Amino acid sequence: MKQQWFWLFFAGLSALIGVSVSQVQAQEQYVTIALPTFAEALVDEAVVDDFEALYGVQVEFIYDFNPPSASSAPQNVDAIEDYVETVEDYMSAADVIIVDTFLNPEITRAGYALDLAPLVSADSAMNPNDFYTAAWNSFMWDAGMWAVPIASEPILIDYNIEAFDAAGLSYPNESWTIDDFAFAARELTQYDENGEVSLPGMLLSATEVTVLLRAIIDTGFYDPLAFPETPYFNNPQLADALDIWTELLADGVVRVGGGDGFGNLSDDIGIQMGSGGDFTVSFVDDEGNETVGGTTIEDDAPERGLA
Repeated sequence: MKQQWFWLFFAGLSALIGVSVSQVQAQEQYVTIALPTFAEALVDEAVVDDFEALYGVQVEFIYDFNPPSASSAPQNVDAIEDYVETVEDYMSAADVIIVDTFLNPEITRAGYALDLAPLVSADSAMNPNDFYTAAWNSFMWDAGMWAVPIASEPILIDYNIEAFDAAGLSYPNESWTIDDFAFAARELTQYDENGEVSLPGMLLSATEVTVLLRAIIDTGFYDPLAFPETPYFNNPQLADALDIWTELLADGVVRVGGGDGFGNLSDDIGIQMGSGGDFTVSFVDDEGNETVGGTTIEDDAPERGLA
């Protein structure tokens, strides 16, 4: 089970990757690095001085590129063309770019990313033991390595302690299965006088659903022995988890996304998930007001726990 939550911990991964061989060859005197806008105030460009002197190249930083969101994948046929264009534009923005969980086998198989495995293998200074195993392996598939990890953040279960206590439920832990989450979500769901769901027991983003299911079944979604890797369609554990999850969605006790009118009630929802950046140290000012991340916490806000 430690491996299960190890994967959960490192699901919010970021990395740098090379984009295309042709672009590097066409600009052999230059190496371009595309970064998000906010990075301009954080990056010390002098860090590449030794690299430039050693290899006789000039490194150029570009700061107006932000990676596509992992949750922006098309939800219908009409949106596919625009999404593919967005991905293509970003993946060809520079020689080296920032990627995160939006990068997937479909993108690399389309030829948008350079396989870094030969470069990593030839670099004697690159030691996999310097990285957490889950982070190092996160962008390996189809016998290739498509990104090198540079940062990660935990994704945690966030639960309403008061709601759990009132329902007589034990708190989430690393041994929870899909059945445990399903039972808790149903017990924590609230209904109106017409029997309609007024507050789901669990609220997640599309990306968090993938992370949760990956942690619960304790195995990947793709067969690593196949080339190219194909989904585990014959994995009974994955099939059972998807069947249970589909039923939870159909019954309304689990909602995916924040656009269902529950945003202002998020503190009351029984189970949510969030990255490490969502959970910060709280402070109490001279007047006794508690704040978290600059937001004032109301006196009647329910206490929440992390797992």
